[in-house]
Amino acid sequence: MYKVEYKVEDIPLDLLMDNPYDQRKRSGDIEGLAESIKEHGLQNPISVIKVEEHFVIVSGHRRTHAFRYLKRNKIPAIIRKESTPEDLMIDLAIENMQRKDLLPTEKGAVIEQLFYTIPNVQKNIARVLSLLSQVKVYGKTENVGEGFTDEDVISAKHFINMIGMSTTAASVYIRLCLLPEEIQRNVVNADNTSLIPEGCIVTKSAYELTRVKDPKLQKDLFQKAVQDKMSHIELKNVVDELIEKNSTIARKGNRGSAKRKTEDDAGTARLTKKLLTLS
Repeated sequence: MYKVEYKVEDIPLDLLMDNPYDQRKRSGDIEGLAESIKEHGLQNPISVIKVEEHFVIVSGHRRTHAFRYLKRNKIPAIIRKESTPEDLMIDLAIENMQRKDLLPTEKGAVIEQLFYTIPNVQKNIARVLSLLSQVKVYGKTENVGEGFTDEDVISAKHFINMIGMSTTAASVYIRLCLLPEEIQRNVVNADNTSLIPEGCIVTKSAYELTRVKDPKLQKDLFQKAVQDKMSHIELKNVVDELIEKNSTIARKGNRGSAKRKTEDDAGTARLTKKLLTLS
């Protein structure tokens, strides 16, 4: 287990560096946040680690941007002391996953980066998915497969537990990162269909697109889903029908009759209610 120590200091803004592992692509209303800080002060210090002569932001990017907007010279910061680079990555992942405004594909990217700290994953997203599959069957088979070790599987289980997510849910978010970029940036969180922004789809619907392997077909299905305002079930039925007619379009694990559920599909069905609150 890793241990984090910290102290609080006022850090010059020109010594701060953005966190390279921060997966959020949006900053939100920086001007509004700046006005709130100007009126009420900074309620919580940002969190940083010291790297040589600079400080890398662990959490507090928006607060930092707000201080820069206000032309402040320094910002209160908790200076953390991570014992290893892997500990830093784990800590960053936990910080990121706690953010309510994280998009589904951003969640997938966080999980991906977290699993990249396991050497045998070899920084390969397909290997992340393979390891998650090994976690599902661990203890049910005699040997760990796919070139992984017992230690790899135990580390993966530990990571999943730390971020409070099942292996199936993690696999869903990871697969979203394999979609074309134009689809990824239009997958959103929404509690119900009336809250889905124009031109966007939710997590469950985006997952259905990952069941086919051709990026062009994924884009065509995405456009149809958006234009026809298709529900998750409607899009799933369309994908089922396409795979039923031509199983070669399906990614591995989704071939065969649409009436025969694969493990992924069964897991997704069990997560429907849970993901509804996330997407």
